[in-house]
Amino acid sequence: MCESVRLLKRALLHTRPRVILTRHKLHDGYSDDVISWLDNTGQRDAIKIIVLVNAGVTAAEEARQILLGADVVQRDPLRIDVVTAYLSRFRVDRVKLSARLTPAGPVIQSFAGTSIQVVDRTVRRAGKSVDLTPREMELIQVLHESPGAIVTHETLYEEILGRRFHGDTSNLRVLLAKLAKSFRTVGGQLRHYIEVIPKTGLRYRPDSPPRCKLAPG
Repeated sequence: MCESVRLLKRALLHTRPRVILTRHKLHDGYSDDVISWLDNTGQRDAIKIIVLVNAGVTAAEEARQILLGADVVQRDPLRIDVVTAYLSRFRVDRVKLSARLTPAGPVIQSFAGTSIQVVDRTVRRAGKSVDLTPREMELIQVLHESPGAIVTHETLYEEILGRRFHGDTSNLRVLLAKLAKSFRTVGGQLRHYIEVIPKTGLRYRPDSPPRCKLAPG
């Protein structure tokens, strides 16, 4: 079940679903944004979309979702038997699906003075490369999606560590230090690009301001 446009985009970098079940109103957008993004990335024809709308939504809005590209529009509460029947119909050839969704190259071309290959989870610079952990890659993606904006501790903990933030930033500091070390392996200086906002979160500065601080070292 899709609850966030941001999380869906990130998940599709690593998974190849046959069907996406998305609510019409998401935490950070609408099903319209999901359909539009799939269209723009060339994945729409290979993925079926089921949109779940509130019981009070008008028939005109249901029709609009279908015109936008939804394959099915369902009203809350979700009826599992109906959805299961649709899933049975939406059988997509695995070979064709894999061929259509295999990324052709780097998804993020640059980050903090380096080149990033998301699928392989590698960072490259000056002919050198180093592998990243899944959480290091998640941190890069979260910050890359919001250049110049403060990404709060709450968001970082929920989207990367999978739990609520309760005031202790030690796990995040460890992750930052590990990512900074990975960047240093290829001659990168992550601390020039990541600004620590006390008691708030982190900010990625693509233009590398001189006073940004990540951590000592």
